[in-house]
Amino acid sequence: MFVLSSIYRSPSSPCQLSSQRAIAEMMQFILCNSPKATLLMTGDFNLPSVFWRDGQCVTRSSLEQNPLIQVLAGNFLYQTVTVPTRMRPGQNPSTLDLVITNDPEKVIGTQTLSLIGSSDHMPVLSSIQLNSKLSKYTKQSFTNYKMMREELIDANLEILISDQWKLHG
Repeated sequence: MFVLSSIYRSPSSPCQLSSQRAIAEMMQFILCNSPKATLLMTGDFNLPSVFWRDGQCVTRSSLEQNPLIQVLAGNFLYQTVTVPTRMRPGQNPSTLDLVITNDPEKVIGTQTLSLIGSSDHMPVLSSIQLNSKLSKYTKQSFTNYKMMREELIDANLEILISDQWKLHG
């Protein structure tokens, strides 16, 4: 099952923290109520101070308090847009338009397209794999983030760490 949502977070919201918190709560609600679903959340998140590297947020101390970033990190969510999506003369390019998922294996390609009209946001095109069968001619390997998340949640880290310490200590 797929859960698809589209977000627009206005940069001129009267309270940035409350809009970030509202999106974070919606993401958490979806994750809690559809734990086996593939989440695909797209849109203009307007987080110009967030830098993305390898699908993860590169945080600074001020961003660590951002409820949206906390939900992304705490639920192993992955952001697939790797290039800037907003270009405006005189400003640094930024990645504001995001594609966030809990199952990056399903997102087999994300790219930006040419600007349309006078917009300063580039359209984002993502290819989503709806079926789980790969072509018999395709050889690919992926990390199963969903399974990894479930195993980490169920793992007793104290026992694992103490067992590792006994073996190597």
